[in-house]
Amino acid sequence: MRVMFPFLAVCFLSACGPPPAPFDTSGYGIIGGEAVKPRSEVAKHVVFIKLATERGEGNCTGVMTGANSILTAAHCTLGLKAAEIIFAADLTHSNDAFERLVDQFFVTTGYRPLLEKLAASPKPNSIKNWGDLAIFTFSGEAPKGYLPVPLGDGELHNGETVIIAGYGLTNAKAIQDPTVLRKAEVQVKKANYSQTEFVVTEGACYGDSGGPAFVRRGGQLHLAGITSRGLKGNCKGGAIYTQVAPFAEWIEKPN
Repeated sequence: MRVMFPFLAVCFLSACGPPPAPFDTSGYGIIGGEAVKPRSEVAKHVVFIKLATERGEGNCTGVMTGANSILTAAHCTLGLKAAEIIFAADLTHSNDAFERLVDQFFVTTGYRPLLEKLAASPKPNSIKNWGDLAIFTFSGEAPKGYLPVPLGDGELHNGETVIIAGYGLTNAKAIQDPTVLRKAEVQVKKANYSQTEFVVTEGACYGDSGGPAFVRRGGQLHLAGITSRGLKGNCKGGAIYTQVAPFAEWIEKPN
C-alpha cells in the first residue's frame, strides 16, 4: 500500500510517547545502553522520525535501507498526516541540513487487514507474524556519511548477541523528550518466536519502534530485525522484532 503526502507547511513538536494506535502496539525503546557517537557504525544507518498524526505528535526510529528509503514499523504510520526524518545521533545538534520530509510511505500488504483482528483481541500478542514494517521515502540525497545497511540472511540463534538502537525512553515511567540515539547489546531470547519474528531480552522502550536489531557478519553490521512491540508493559519482559529477511524483496521494491 502506498500513501503520498501533500507536504506544504507542516509544523512538528518533539514528543517521546508511543505513536497512536487502537491498542498498545508501541515498540519498546532502549533501556540502559550507551549514547551512540556521531559517524559511528550504528549512527550512519539509524534515523529519528518525527510524526504528525490524527492524535497528536509522536516519534519512531528508522533504519536506512536504500538511498532514499527508511525502514521502520508499520504501526508508526497509523493515523499519520506527515512525517520528517532527522539524520542525527544527537538531536540537540540537528539543523535543516540534516532533515528530510517524507513524501510517501508503504506498508506491508498484510498489516492493515490484520489491524481489525488485533484491535478485537484481548491479547494482541497471541497473534503472531504481524508483518509490522513500513518504508518511508524522501527526495534528494541523505546527508554525507549516512548509508543503507545490508539486510541479514535470517540466521539467528538463541543466545546470540544483537545490537539494538533507538531514540526511545530510557525509563518507561519517566517521560522525557528524546535527545540522543542509544544502543545496547542484548541477546536473542527466542529466535523462532514465529515464522517472521524473534524476541530479544529487555532493552527496548517507547519511541524505539522501528529501530534496528543488528547482527555482525564478516565484521560488518547487517540488519536482522525491526522493533515491533513488547511482550509486557513497562518495557520489561523482552521485545518482539520483525525479521527483515522474509521481506527482503518487498523492502527493495515496496510498490
